[in-house]
Amino acid sequence: MSKRRKNNKPQPSPAQHRPVPQDHKPKQVGFDPDQEREFDYEGRSWTITPSALDDYEFLDMLGRAQDGDPTQYPRAMRRLLGDKQTDLAIQVMRESYGGKVALLAAAEWFRGLLEAIKAPNS
Repeated sequence: MSKRRKNNKPQPSPAQHRPVPQDHKPKQVGFDPDQEREFDYEGRSWTITPSALDDYEFLDMLGRAQDGDPTQYPRAMRRLLGDKQTDLAIQVMRESYGGKVALLAAAEWFRGLLEAIKAPNS
């Protein structure tokens, strides 16, 4: 019976075998979650603070709306945009939809607004 010989070559450490992620974005230096961010949607400029998206109650309203309760959209919009911008958004929708803002049209508008907020980060 023959004995196996040990390979005396130096073995790489486990850290050398780890793949390096290629899709990570560099760390944002000086990122302030309370600093207002501006974005465009439907020809207007809107302002939010990123911390507004990190709000349990906002996410709960949004989840309930997406689960079939469209009455949550107005509250979620007001929580995200604040009173002044929400009133402006309603006026914009009123002008676009012939004087009346239908709930489902407003919900669609709000979903588009959320996509516009996400777009710069993709």
